Amino acid sequence: MLILTGDRDALQLVTEDVTVLYPTKGVSEMTRYTPEKVQEKYGVTPTQYPDLAALRGDPSDNLPGIPGVGRRPPPSGSASTAPSGSWSSGPTRSRARSARSCGPVWTRSSSTAS
Repeated sequence: MLILTGDRDALQLVTEDVTVLYPTKGVSEMTRYTPEKVQEKYGVTPTQYPDLAALRGDPSDNLPGIPGVGRRPPPSGSASTAPSGSWSSGPTRSRARSARSCGPVWTRSSSTAS
């Protein structure tokens, strides 16, 4: 099955049998999202994509996201082999709380596991 949409939320539907075509430059260029492509681009599986979207926020869905979580470049001079903006060694739990937070915040690990 092929789904043509401009809504990233559809990436959670991607399976071996379902592919999403997502416009990348207007309607002249499309990206074909397979499970491998979702993993490569976002660092999560299609079933994990809604959690990532909720954590980093999505203005089109009116999701504010959690401050400090989301795509960001690695520190300069970093020897990380993980793609920019991915969860390098998995999320780590932070006890820091803000006025807008009501519980522990999951943040991207800043160093690799020993």
